[in-house]
Amino acid sequence: MSIDTQGLERKQRSRLLLAVLLILLLVVLIKGVWISRHAYVLWKHGMRLEGLMHNPASVLEPQEPARIQADLAAIEGALRGLRAQLRPVLRPVWLPWRSARENLLALDGLLGVGAELAGAGQVAAEGLQSIVNALAARQASGMSESLFMGLVDARPHFQEAAPLVGQAAEDVAALPTAHLGSPLSGLVPTLAHYLRLGSMALEAGAAAPTLLGESGPTSYLILAQNNDELRATGGFITGLGLATLDRGRIAQLIIKDSYDFDKFTVEHPWPPEPMTRYMGIDQWVTRDGNWSPDFPTAARDTEDLYHLENSTELSGIVAFDMLALEALVKAVGPLYLEVYEDQITGDNVLRKAREYWNPPLPEGVDLAEWFRELGWSTIKEDWWQHRKDFMGLLAEALLAKLQGGSEPHQLSAVLWAMKRAIDERHILLYFHEPAVQELLAATGMDGTLDHDTAGDYLLVLDTNMGYNKVNLNVDKLIEYEVDLASDGPLQATLTITYRNRSPAEPVCDHRPRIEASYDLMAQGCYWNYLRIYVPPGSQLLSSEGVTETETLTGEHGKTVFATFFVVPAAESKTLRFTYQLPDWGREEYRLLVQKQAGTDAVPLGVRIVLPEGAEVLSTEPQPTDKQPGVLWYDLNLRRDRTLLVKLRQEQSHED
Repeated sequence: MSIDTQGLERKQRSRLLLAVLLILLLVVLIKGVWISRHAYVLWKHGMRLEGLMHNPASVLEPQEPARIQADLAAIEGALRGLRAQLRPVLRPVWLPWRSARENLLALDGLLGVGAELAGAGQVAAEGLQSIVNALAARQASGMSESLFMGLVDARPHFQEAAPLVGQAAEDVAALPTAHLGSPLSGLVPTLAHYLRLGSMALEAGAAAPTLLGESGPTSYLILAQNNDELRATGGFITGLGLATLDRGRIAQLIIKDSYDFDKFTVEHPWPPEPMTRYMGIDQWVTRDGNWSPDFPTAARDTEDLYHLENSTELSGIVAFDMLALEALVKAVGPLYLEVYEDQITGDNVLRKAREYWNPPLPEGVDLAEWFRELGWSTIKEDWWQHRKDFMGLLAEALLAKLQGGSEPHQLSAVLWAMKRAIDERHILLYFHEPAVQELLAATGMDGTLDHDTAGDYLLVLDTNMGYNKVNLNVDKLIEYEVDLASDGPLQATLTITYRNRSPAEPVCDHRPRIEASYDLMAQGCYWNYLRIYVPPGSQLLSSEGVTETETLTGEHGKTVFATFFVVPAAESKTLRFTYQLPDWGREEYRLLVQKQAGTDAVPLGVRIVLPEGAEVLSTEPQPTDKQPGVLWYDLNLRRDRTLLVKLRQEQSHED
């Protein structure tokens, strides 16, 4: 009987192959289980951290930093494990397609960066724990002093974490992006940008004790800007003050009438020429220092003017308008002012500030009679020098509330209100400390004019030159159209409509005057010096609604169209400017419209006329309305607005 050896060999090979396949399948299953486990850990802890973004105040709860640290430790372990399990796939040297190889290698690099970042986050969370512990353990010290002590304890952790995050940013930026597909191609540069910001934020946190007077009393100039009388950085500087910090304690906070700060004991420089031409001003004083819309420039100018007659060394400048004050009082809660026997809330603070400005006219006596009866010297002593006392008293009440028994959740509410006010340009900051100022600049929170010239740009800037508060009763509408369809140079048309809701007056009398109430100061004709900032090289073609428009160059890298006009009470005025833009091509149109500080949510309409036959590839944001050849945007300027439209143009073919 013969044995079929070949058949036995085939069976053995089949069994061996089956065993190998079963082993491979088992390995894949095990790897799949591990990968699934790591992915679940990432999802679970990532979702919890994402929830904190919707409730940022919760990070100040006593146990939260430890939970954050545990989440980040779990995420770090999961990312490292996931990277190890996927390494044979993510480093496919055998793969012939370069694009696929680079995408997988980039993903491998991102997993490594994520793990390193989670480690850095654990170090930063230790710093956060120091701050929370200090706030929770405060006894005799106030909230600001406890925060200072927490920041001092947190500093070594922030200093350790900052370079780790900075290195992560460099590692991400070094990833090859030329052959990356979506979404990695967009994720890599965005992630690198935010990691740089994170590193700068940690450096700023480490520098914070210096800002709070770690080495001794540190003073900041406070600018209280009245946006009822609009100026370039938010409003007329109605009040000036000094805030002195000493190891976190607000040792002094004084806000007074801005007229009290300039004694004219030394010669002052000439003001910007339009202030002389249209207002008759022949000396540049501190209260008029905010001429430039670029806040770092305006801050330096104001500081220089302040130092002409004031010797206090400054570490920075903080400017706020009335809308910021309203938001801050809402966050802090009701304040009782004993002098007025009145409770101030976020809902009534602006109305009360205007009411307490009013002169104490006897019943049945008008302002002229009052002046004749008492004389200026008595009125000045009894009323004029005290008409803005409300500001100082409110500042004292705010200080007492913040340094008193405030809870961490209230601190969080105040910080959140301040962050929103900074984003909306109702609070403007300028610091001499480089790490902090650089962070403000990198995040767009320093109030600077955008210097990028890689697209269209618009800033409509009003300066009230009427010696009144009439902006309280003036509405504004901005409409902007850009024509991408013409064969010639790009052309833009800007239309601005002002409506003055003041009661009608027989004539417009352009001179300083005092009225019998704040409400009357807010009524009348609106004298406005308008500056329109546009891309450099733009050329004005025509202007309507004004008698004369001049073109200025070299202002913060922009071209400026400037004009002066008046809107009579109870009337409207429409201005229209048509100008030629630099030619950036038609494939991509980018527009940045910056808001003027001190304004709220000015309506903005944008109309983009597309080239004939052009296909819209993408728009950000989505248009409000889309018609053949035209995109419409119905927006407002609560914040700066950016539009981006990408097109594909129809190719022409010659017969």
